[in-house]
Amino acid sequence: MLQTTVGRHGNCYQACVASILEVPIDEVPDQALGRTPEEYVHILRGWLAPRGLSLIAATLGPYTPEELLPELWHAGYWIAGIATNSRDLDHAVVMRGNTVVWDPHPTPHNWEPYVANPHINGIAMFVPLDPAQTFASAGVATTS
Repeated sequence: MLQTTVGRHGNCYQACVASILEVPIDEVPDQALGRTPEEYVHILRGWLAPRGLSLIAATLGPYTPEELLPELWHAGYWIAGIATNSRDLDHAVVMRGNTVVWDPHPTPHNWEPYVANPHINGIAMFVPLDPAQTFASAGVATTS
């Protein structure tokens, strides 16, 4: 799923959510609804709850993927906020393990230097609300 808006108010995070959950981007709450990243995560959690999911998100880093204990991430796909040349602008990509597997930007060559060697400032992972529920039954992609 490609993001539909770019720039400072782009919706790359929204596109990553749509890609992992395999839903149209317009079904995911608009990224512009959140005035802050934390507020958007709160909005997403409300949207995910009826689907049996929640989101764990954290700001950290910058770290390289190898520094984030990649064995922790092999269960499925996760979202990374990667640093760009603008100190206050991150770009969201889909990761599996320590590898970028999807860049939602419509012209990904613009982000190539950052995607090829990402410095991760934030992470987000989907988790089932019911521990007995599997990711697959919750609609989260787990295979490539």
